Amino acid sequence: MREACYVIVLCTFNSSGPTSVIGPPIPHRELDPIWDDVFAGDEKVLWVGRPDHGRDFWEFEGQELVYYRSMLVGGVIVWTAGLLADHASVANAILAYSCLFILTTAGFAFFWFKASSRAYVMSNLFYAVTENCAYIVRRGGNYRTASRRYLLSFPFEARYAFLLYPGRKYDAVQIGSLLDDNTVQPFGFGLTHPGWPIGRAVGVIPALFESVEDAKQMQAWLQQLTDSLHD
Repeated sequence: MREACYVIVLCTFNSSGPTSVIGPPIPHRELDPIWDDVFAGDEKVLWVGRPDHGRDFWEFEGQELVYYRSMLVGGVIVWTAGLLADHASVANAILAYSCLFILTTAGFAFFWFKASSRAYVMSNLFYAVTENCAYIVRRGGNYRTASRRYLLSFPFEARYAFLLYPGRKYDAVQIGSLLDDNTVQPFGFGLTHPGWPIGRAVGVIPALFESVEDAKQMQAWLQQLTDSLHD
């Protein structure tokens, strides 16, 4: 199992990927400032990207719609029961509808928190592939109280299998795993977000290039690149 490496490991391998996924090496000066001081001067950056879906509030990911639909069905049932109930007095009716209003408000607050948390995490993920390593940068704190970079690097290893995780719109490619979630997950989040299935963030946490539009091509190219480095 491959764990996160927090020290950038440099090699001198030369490689190229299919042009449908990877173009020529990208000059460092053309990269987003988020990558400042990450790569060595002679390190060839072959690809940089971000999630292609999930960065906007309404771009639901993974299991989110399951939660929201369940809440909607529950809300309809509760309100229907409340409206059809035979209230003994006006005071009882006011109390009942007040409780329903509080529950509904709490449901909307839950929906906003989940969707905004996912959008915030996805908006602060950055991906890169160099000639010998895959990188993920997670920017900022979970609750918008800090601005810093959390850097993960995963040197390519022989016989590593890049798994494909199905997504709601686009799939994700696993490039490594994390065993110490506290290192990269300040205040509970980090790489994880509310769209992840229950249980994925327990124990061994996958490090993913999430919501990549050409995920299958990316998976094949990464596998080809890794295999070519260790022939």
